[in-house]
Amino acid sequence: MTYSHSDGTSDSKSSYLQGMREGIWRYRGFTSRDEQMRRAGDCVVVTGLIDMDVVIRGEPMLLNSRYISVWKAGNNGWQMIAWQSTRYTHA
Repeated sequence: MTYSHSDGTSDSKSSYLQGMREGIWRYRGFTSRDEQMRRAGDCVVVTGLIDMDVVIRGEPMLLNSRYISVWKAGNNGWQMIAWQSTRYTHA
């Protein structure tokens, strides 16, 4: 898995989970909207907008992002293999 953050940094599955354990990111809530899903073989591509209430390294933030997430069907069910988000401001 590759997790690309809206600030341009990127994590592997193991580094993202380690960051969660260390409390780098603490998600307090999020709302997703305008979600669209498209199937491509054994993958699904999900796009949409997400508003997140998150504490990053102790700093509370409200992030508004456009995202793309790719999921793959396998022996263990659906697994996310990629996430990319880009911040935007409300008009």
